[in-house]
Amino acid sequence: MTQIPTLPSGQAIYDMIMQEIEPELLTQSIPTLTAKYASETLQQRTERFARYEKAYKEYDKAYEVYMQNVQLQVRVYKKEALQSAEHTSLQKEESLLKKLEQSFV
Repeated sequence: MTQIPTLPSGQAIYDMIMQEIEPELLTQSIPTLTAKYASETLQQRTERFARYEKAYKEYDKAYEVYMQNVQLQVRVYKKEALQSAEHTSLQKEESLLKKLEQSFV
């Protein structure tokens, strides 16, 4: 039987995708941003927030691709699980038929 795959947590998925886009927006980094940028100017803050907005748009696209891949993997797993169940059922039926045939001999 095919082993049931486990999905990473939502936080792990977020961090995995965001790591490639904007590491400052990783879940462990977000709480440190206020202190890190305490002395930035309004202009710098505006630019940083624009960068973050762009990063979240990229994240949304990457997340969509990730979820499409997950859905594909789920469909493949479902197909394999069904085939495995059918194979097991067929083996049991063949075994039962052999026993029945032998009882008539």
